[in-house]
Amino acid sequence: LLLLGNNRNVIRLYDVANKRSVQEVETPAAQPAVIALASAPNAARFLSSSTSPASPGGGGGGSAVVGGLICWNMKTFQMERQVQLFDPTIAVYCIDFNHNGNMVAIAGSDGCVRVLDVARSEQLLSWTAASGGHVVVSVRFSFHEENVFSLSSDGILACWSLNRAGSKLYEFSLSDTIKSSLGVRPFYPRLMTSDPHDSLFLLPHDLGLQILTHSAASGFARCQTVRTHSSPAGCLDWNVASNSLATVNGANSHELILCHLLKK
Repeated sequence: LLLLGNNRNVIRLYDVANKRSVQEVETPAAQPAVIALASAPNAARFLSSSTSPASPGGGGGGSAVVGGLICWNMKTFQMERQVQLFDPTIAVYCIDFNHNGNMVAIAGSDGCVRVLDVARSEQLLSWTAASGGHVVVSVRFSFHEENVFSLSSDGILACWSLNRAGSKLYEFSLSDTIKSSLGVRPFYPRLMTSDPHDSLFLLPHDLGLQILTHSAASGFARCQTVRTHSSPAGCLDWNVASNSLATVNGANSHELILCHLLKK
């Protein structure tokens, strides 16, 4: 099953095997553009982020964006609650649940990462992960859920401690070409992914993928680049059901490529 959102305030649950929509729900009319979706691992609920038609931050002379974060029941496809954002002009670009779906990490246009208690819609932690007008475009919990990884539009991949909120453990800087492609957009696809144990990270590169090795002791290190496209990769994901380290990535050239990474 896939969760699909569009810019006409519609979210669909799509049955891939039978190629049909199973459920459909509408987001509030004031926030028609769905920019992020994430389901809990236990499939009990999912979160959606949507915004008004204005560009994030009100750029270009338009009115400020109106952001909305909603918790939905996956079984009934009914709204459980609307999560109150601390600033209604924040656009939440990325959402990641922890292993049991009780906590969620969100981040977006204000450059802050927040960890929420999903059931109570209560903020547990918050810190600034990007500054100087940059935004956070991807966020995820670490395998042991002691840290959070963030990727910001200035091309910085960082690891943050959950035990000491706001404490950066280490970081890695992407190439200038990729930094220039991470400017302000209406929404961001998945631009950071890793294997289930956080030992390998995949990031966009000039013409494909940048593979990084990772360990808690030494942080991130360049491993190799894989040329897969004729233009920079626009979105990435990891096939967690495969033992062959299969990845799916797409590019602005309308290419969708499945890669099998072989361990040496």
